[in-house]
Formats: sequence, C-alpha cells, structure tokens
Amino acid sequence: MANYLWKNRHGQYYFRVRIPVRYSAEFGDLKELRSPLKTSDKVIAKRFARGHMFALDKLLSELDEMRRRKSKQPSLSLNYELTTETEELPSGAVRTSTKLSISPEESKELGIDFVKQLVASFHASENPQHIDNLSTKNLPATNSESLIALSDKYIACNNWRTPITAKQYKGTFSLLLNYFGNRKLNQIKKSETSDFVEILKKLPRNLNGAKSTFQNTPIRQVAAEYTGQTIAPKTVRDHVVRINAFYRWAANNSDEPIESPFKGIKLKRNLAESAREAFDPESIHKIFTCYLYGKNEWPKRKSKGEPSKYWISLILAYTGCRLNEACQLYLDDVYLDSENILTFDFNSKRSDQSIKSGIWRKVPAHPILKKSGLEGYIESLRSEGHSRLFPELTFSQNGEGYARAIGEFCRELYKSVGAIGTPHNFRHTVVKQLRHSGVPREILRSIVGHYDNTTLDTTDRYGGGELYTSKQKLDAIKKISYEFEDTLTTFEQFRKRAPKRKL
Repeated sequence: MANYLWKNRHGQYYFRVRIPVRYSAEFGDLKELRSPLKTSDKVIAKRFARGHMFALDKLLSELDEMRRRKSKQPSLSLNYELTTETEELPSGAVRTSTKLSISPEESKELGIDFVKQLVASFHASENPQHIDNLSTKNLPATNSESLIALSDKYIACNNWRTPITAKQYKGTFSLLLNYFGNRKLNQIKKSETSDFVEILKKLPRNLNGAKSTFQNTPIRQVAAEYTGQTIAPKTVRDHVVRINAFYRWAANNSDEPIESPFKGIKLKRNLAESAREAFDPESIHKIFTCYLYGKNEWPKRKSKGEPSKYWISLILAYTGCRLNEACQLYLDDVYLDSENILTFDFNSKRSDQSIKSGIWRKVPAHPILKKSGLEGYIESLRSEGHSRLFPELTFSQNGEGYARAIGEFCRELYKSVGAIGTPHNFRHTVVKQLRHSGVPREILRSIVGHYDNTTLDTTDRYGGGELYTSKQKLDAIKKISYEFEDTLTTFEQFRKRAPKRKL
C-alpha cells in the first residue's frame, strides 16, 4: 500500500499508481492514476487508498476478461477521476463519499453492470474511520435503519433549548459509531455493551478536541494506549443515559420492537465524585482570596483585568445560575423590579441566549453583589453605550454560548490556587447552602431553575405569574454566606489594581 500512498508538500495524502504496461493501449497517453485523498491522517489515507485499489483491480480484471473473450478492445483513454468528499453529519459522524468520473462512451464499453459494481466498491469504503470496528458478517438482516440515519433524525427532530445538548449527543453518537460502526440498532448486542462502557472509562477528556492527538483513532486503540487523566465517571454515566434516551425514541418511532442493550447498566457514584459536587470551604476561600479578590500583588503575567473575571465567580456563588446564564446577560436583564429589588432576569428572549429546560426565572441579587459595586458597574456600561453585562465575552457557535473563554479562565484559575472544582460546582454549593438553611424546596427550585413534574409549575415562567415575591426569594438568597465576605475587595478596587483595559 505504501507504494500507492504519497504525501504532497502541504502534508495532504493522495493516491498514485502507475498503469501497468500491458494496459497502455486501453489507457492511451495516461501513464498513471492520481486522486487526492484530502486528509493528512495516514490511517485514514490508507483506508481511502484501499478503496481505490479495489476499484482499480476490478477494472483491470474486467479488461483481462474482455481480452480472454476476444471482445472488442475498448479504445479507452479512461481518464477517470476518483475523488473523495467528507461531510459532517448532525450525529457528529463523518460521511465519506467516493465519486467516479467516467464518460458515457467508457461506461458503455465497460457495461453498465460493471460500472455499478465499480461504484459500489467505493461505497463499501464509506465512513472509513469505522471500518476496523465494523463486522457485519454474522449480523442478522433487519428492516431497521442504520445508526447514522437514526441518530441524524433524532438530533433533527429534537428542538433542544441549549446548543450544548445537541453537541453532547453528537459526541455520544460519535463514540457509538467509532466502536460499533454503522450498524442497525438491533444489531448491537448486550454482550458488547459492557466492553464499550469499560473502554469509555479509559478515554481521555476532550477526545475529539482540536488539540487531541487521538482524532479519528479507534477508541479500542485509544483505551489501550492512553495513560493520562480519563473522563469523569459522571461523563460515562451521561453517555449511557443519552444512549438509552435515543433507544427509547427509536422504539417509540418504529414498527419493530427495539430495546436498548444498555438498559440495566448502572454506574455508581464514588464518594470522591459525590464530594466534589459542592465546593469545600477551603476551595471557596482559595478562590476568593486570590489576586482578583484580595490585596495580593497582581501577577505580571496576568496582563488583563476584564470585568467578567471579577464578576462571574461572584454571580455564580450567590445565585446558583449556570455559567452561560451569567455570561449571556444583557443590561436590561438586571434591573430594579416593582419591589425595588435588584434582580437578575435569566431568560432566552434573544437568539444568542439559551436556558436549560426552558426555565426562565428572576433571582434577586445578593447584598454582597450590591456591596461589591454591581449597580455602579451597570451604570458605567450604560453610559458607555454597551448593551451586554460582559461585552468583552464573544459568542461561540460550539454550544457554549458566551461562556467559552471565561470558563477556561476560571477552570485554570481554580486549579492554580489549589481549589477543587469548576464553575458549575458553585451551582451545587448554592443548592446545598439553601437546603441546609431550611429554604423550602419550591422556593429553592424557583431560584436555581429546577423543574418539578409533580407540581403545577414551581418556576417563574413568563405569562404564568409569579409564585413567590422578590422579597421571599431575597430572604432565601440572604442565607447564602461565605467566610471571605469581610475581606472581599470591591469592583472599583479591582479595577484600580487591574491592568487597564478598554472595553
């Protein structure tokens, strides 16, 4: 195969083979066949090249057969082109199509049946990243659709309110396709699911990220070679939950009986994982006494002092909102309500805003946020003509909204000061404090945006009226407290200490 695989100066592979001398009459002046493979990955290139070689062998065999039958020698220049195109499907899978360009005259000479077989040989090489894992030899024939077809339909028919959900499902489907190949749903056996789950436990985080060295690599191979930090147990559970949800949808939309082979798989939470759901007091102290919030000298390597670096962690710590819910706020989403209480309005009124489960809610600002200078910060933004609370944050189409850059900053900051957790741990921390303070469950839900199917509606959905007054919710919010509050610097002090940066 190496004789037919070449790399150009741009690092892209192409298929190249010299035409044997005995076929020179049929190919005329054409001395070699070349086709770009459009990939810099050698493994994928080899798989593409196998399809090309298979097609070429069939073509030459047919020419030999014509000679044996003493058929009319086709006077072909046969300057056909083999091209490949890749398309990312909604499921996250990559569909690879190989196209054969051949003139009508050449097609007539070779015969329509042979041309169909030639084209079919390339179709057999579609989705090359799954070939090593796909074995249909002993699989029963069914009338069910393939995994790619159904997963694409599933994503298309679900109108998820947050783009990140669709991204997560695409990631799950990508893993399924990598391991099982493009099988039909009822061709995935329960006996295989345990091995799949065990492999998931050994995979690196962000397996298919831009910086990952394991892109397009079979996950069996990744699990065998990788020795670093693996994905969290919760992530493994989430993959299984999404797969079962997908199978339930398929069963509800099929005339055939379909049952998830992953049903019954239970992954227990370990104690360490449960403990990390809420920040421990030591981690909270480390975060809010670092250079951003204390009086320590500003590190020279930290050259920027964007307002979001000061406010985001504080808003999360005192509202329990999700990271992007804070990042996507507009100035008119933070206001004095009819009870003269400064309020955060978490909603998805604009196209660049999203709220998980569609639960809009209004949450009073904690007195510490007001003491830290939130109202003054908002007024300064208005006077400068800004419309968003954090204009320095840019929108990302990858499903994270405005949270990508500040999320990375917070995670790196927390790790650097020795805190155990991520921005999302503040949500668990707030819920834990409110529960331990005796806040009624329904008010807690109306603050953090949890939906209860057993009640009419415990959330502040627009048009349905307010179930709880701002004062009731503010009284609950005031029960959130931390030890660092007496030493916390204000935003004005932060701005004076931070390197100057114009918005």
